[in-house]
Amino acid sequence: MSYHEVYHRLTTQLCRGLPDASVPQVRNQALVTLALAYSPNCHLATLATLLPVPGQRENLVQRIRRWLDNQAVTLQHCYMPLVRHLFTHWPGVEVGLILDRTDIENRWSILMLAAAFRHRALPLAWRLLPFGATDAETQIALLKQVQPCLPDAQQVRITLYGDCEFRAVAVQRHCQAQHWHWQLGLKSGDGSITG
Repeated sequence: MSYHEVYHRLTTQLCRGLPDASVPQVRNQALVTLALAYSPNCHLATLATLLPVPGQRENLVQRIRRWLDNQAVTLQHCYMPLVRHLFTHWPGVEVGLILDRTDIENRWSILMLAAAFRHRALPLAWRLLPFGATDAETQIALLKQVQPCLPDAQQVRITLYGDCEFRAVAVQRHCQAQHWHWQLGLKSGDGSITG
């Protein structure tokens, strides 16, 4: 399948998955998604070279930047419908949720909740935060954001995995209240907290 065929197929799928999004929003999301899939990194200048549309690199970078800065392009509006679709068609009997934080140059931290799938982490929701560790309240807020999209915990085993940063009792209580299982790291390296 050619690059352009992948783009057209992706646009068609996104139109179905994002019924409230405008045609330009869907097209731009398809362009950026395709570029991210084929790119060795997520730098805008690199992504611009992979967009299957004519234009100079600077103009294409501006196009991506305008789309990312658009107030209408939100996680709730343009991504959560895809997460709901993912879990409506989830193939397994278990959902592994991975909670993790990535730091960017001692300036920012990205708190991300992902689903484990075939040795990959599929991003479900994320928060860009000031650099440093996150608290239980922020972690639980991210879990609650994705929770309505997840399958019924009585039918599909849901397990939260995280390192020692996410071992707060409040996080474990939240998991328990949702009938989720959890496996969270201990700081000493002696094992993990499971439930």
